[in-house]
Amino acid sequence: MVLRLVSRYLQYLNYDVIECSNGTQALNCMKAFPDRIGLAILDLNLPDIPGIMLAHKIKEINPDLPILLSSGESIDIDETNRNRPEKLIHALLLKPFSLQHFSEVVNSVMGSRE
Repeated sequence: MVLRLVSRYLQYLNYDVIECSNGTQALNCMKAFPDRIGLAILDLNLPDIPGIMLAHKIKEINPDLPILLSSGESIDIDETNRNRPEKLIHALLLKPFSLQHFSEVVNSVMGSRE
C-alpha cells in the first residue's frame, strides 16, 4: 500500500516510476534499465533481501545512483557510508512520513545531483 501511494505521488510530481515490490525485482530493473533510473528508494526491510544489502548490489551496477532508504527505525547513515569511495545511502526517510516531507527529501537528493 505504501509502495503504491509513493509511486502515485512521484508520478503526480512528474517523475517516471518503475515500481518493484521486492529486492530481486529491483535488481532486475537496475540491470534492464540502468540509464533510466535516477534514484532508488528502498525500504530497510524488504521481503527477500535487507535494504542495505540491496543498496550494495545496486551500487555494484551503478555507483553514482543516489539511494534513499526508508525505515521505521533510525540508522546511522554516516556509519553506513564510512570507508566508502561514494555514498551508499544519500538520505534516510523515517516512517511515518508525510508526502510533503517525502517530496522535500526526494527533491533534495535529486537536486544534489545537478
